[in-house]
Amino acid sequence: MQGGSRREEEEEEEEEEELNIGELASNLSTYKQQLHQVRELLNDEPTNSEYVDMERELSEVIALTEELLSTAKQNEISTATQSPTPTYNKLDLHTHFDHQHQFPVGTGVQAVYSDDGDWYDATVEAYTPNGYYVSYDTWGNKEEVDPR
Repeated sequence: MQGGSRREEEEEEEEEEELNIGELASNLSTYKQQLHQVRELLNDEPTNSEYVDMERELSEVIALTEELLSTAKQNEISTATQSPTPTYNKLDLHTHFDHQHQFPVGTGVQAVYSDDGDWYDATVEAYTPNGYYVSYDTWGNKEEVDPR
């Protein structure tokens, strides 16, 4: 029984790494946009010490984020050869009352994102009294999804 439990932990760690890659990539894009804006401000006010500090700090954050992203991608490549590609299931549970047994934590699913009503690939992270707490694979956004 302990071996199965360890495998589940490994799968959860792999899923977290995948989410982190999406979050890191999104953050990196944001940081680069912010750096571009700060540099434009510096063109207008090259002696502004706050802008100089922001440029230095954003450059450091970008370098660190790029390093983390590179490491996360290398880890994903090494684990991708060990585990099969996840399949995604629609979160349509009208016929199943006990939803916890239908989609275990870590299962790849498709869920409706509340902001736009569209279906997206997601991963079940936890059970809630009303359904599931999912993380959307592409952006890393998380929310509760009611399966009904």
